[in-house]
Amino acid sequence: MAIGAAAQQHARDPLRRPVAIGDGRRVDMRCPELRWGLDFLATQATVDAGVPVSWVISHQGCRPYHDYVAMRREWNAQHPLRRWLPGAPRPAQLVRRLGHYVFNLEHRAVPAPLVLGEREQALAAQWARKPFVVIEPHIKGNASPSKQWPFERYVQVARALRRHCEVYQVGAPDAPPLDDLPRLATRNFREVLPYLKAAQLYIGAEGGLHHASAAMGTRAVVIYGGYVPPSVTGYDFHINLNGGVRACGTHTHSCRHCVDAMARISVDEVLDAALQLLGNARERAAADAGAARRLSSVE
Repeated sequence: MAIGAAAQQHARDPLRRPVAIGDGRRVDMRCPELRWGLDFLATQATVDAGVPVSWVISHQGCRPYHDYVAMRREWNAQHPLRRWLPGAPRPAQLVRRLGHYVFNLEHRAVPAPLVLGEREQALAAQWARKPFVVIEPHIKGNASPSKQWPFERYVQVARALRRHCEVYQVGAPDAPPLDDLPRLATRNFREVLPYLKAAQLYIGAEGGLHHASAAMGTRAVVIYGGYVPPSVTGYDFHINLNGGVRACGTHTHSCRHCVDAMARISVDEVLDAALQLLGNARERAAADAGAARRLSSVE
């Protein structure tokens, strides 16, 4: 999300300064592979050289979609005496002390303009010749357990969708397999991008791959549950399912509220959303093909 925010900030800056993502002094370079082709992003060398930059404050332990002011206010209310003592929790520590996040409800996600290289574009074009769906049924190890939709429901969704098109699993190589789905041979986040670009649909939890899908312009069914508000990290061309509940932000454990929210998201609801988006994708592909034929006939 930070790269999308940086692109938006750069486009709005009349000086067109490079944009640095980090804490205001140090650039967060944990995912350098995603920066390829994005010349508007500043590096640490840019900052150290004294080049004027604008900043997107986003780094590990401090994200713009979290409301740390509200979280500290809540912690202070719970510990009215300790707030004045040394060692008050830093932003990254607040979630461990409170057990949950408070979200910045004014934040809106912007798709990152990630760039594919020539080989990646060729791979995407090759896979785009046939319709297929990508599913990631797992959440990453340090994610809140509140974000996990029941695994057996992913199995049912995959089996039903295979009647309509091919379905592939994506994710960590050592993750448990989803039924007998073929698995895309990807070793890291970057290698998933061409497949997401080619896919007609992505299905999975709120997280990195739903942001990657948005970056590739691919529609998605995102299973939110009750952890984070879709309005904060979601995209309007995705279908975001939250079970009809208000997000609680519980991070350190799986709470009953989030379990119930996930239980409300049925297999049929996910399937209906998937088939709706697949139908829209086919209509769009047919329209694009018709436009290409008309252009060819004119030439």
